Amino acid sequence: MRLGGAGCINIELPDRIATASDQLVRKGVLKETELDEMVEPMLRWKFLLGLFDDPYVDPEKPIASWLRRARALALEAARRSITLLKNEGGIAPLI
Repeated sequence: MRLGGAGCINIELPDRIATASDQLVRKGVLKETELDEMVEPMLRWKFLLGLFDDPYVDPEKPIASWLRRARALALEAARRSITLLKNEGGIAPLI
């Protein structure tokens, strides 16, 4: 049973899969070195992307930042969509 190596796509898996892989290692079906080969690329990329730089970030901070950008974009869209009318002859129903 080959689970890793060249040509294999490694993905992050849920906890129950991690538990199952631990059981496979304990039973001798999967070598710990093979598991290491599968996990290493994910951890390397996470490290290179800076995901381990500050592991204790405030989970609300990214959401607040996104909301600020979304509100600014909505405001800009509203400003650009305003149409000024010159109501010559009382055609438009403006009071």
